[in-house]
Amino acid sequence: MLSKKFSDMIFIGVIILIIVGVFVMRIVILNVYDSDIERFENEILDLEAEIARDARLIVDNRHDQLPSMEEMAERVPTTFNFERLEDLVYGMVSFSGIHLHDSETDLFIGIGNAPAAFTTPSGNAFNRVAQDFDIYRITISFNTNDLDDARALIENFDSVPQLFAVQSVEFYQDNSSSLEYYVEIVFVTFYQK
Repeated sequence: MLSKKFSDMIFIGVIILIIVGVFVMRIVILNVYDSDIERFENEILDLEAEIARDARLIVDNRHDQLPSMEEMAERVPTTFNFERLEDLVYGMVSFSGIHLHDSETDLFIGIGNAPAAFTTPSGNAFNRVAQDFDIYRITISFNTNDLDDARALIENFDSVPQLFAVQSVEFYQDNSSSLEYYVEIVFVTFYQK
């Protein structure tokens, strides 16, 4: 048997080890959370700067009008061909670095007629254009770690010899995927009637 004094020393040593272990674990966990918080704060600051830059761009160009019919006609195909448009869209998505067949990317591409609101008499910038052109809407959504993928996609669509207008861009942080952001971009394109 151990002496009472030796048993007490072992007991105190175990208690001290437990306290030190808890203290070390607390420091390690707090450092991990602190680094995550710092990373997220930097990402938020980057996004806020990007949003401010884009807001300035919108304010600077708020008086810009849609191009004239003559300018649009130079970049508007004469006949609609679904397969050709689909090939172009898939090519631009692939060229932008977005993986077409990656299950994590969760890529969706939808091509269809523009909503009826585009052809109603009031409330839409495309109404005047809808009188002379058929309008089709392309919805592209995907998950990504890098929001520059969305920027590259928009720039690639701007570089093709067909007119594409960005109707909307939405993105949010996606906690259900291993990739950080969910992005949805809606383009409209025009065909002569």
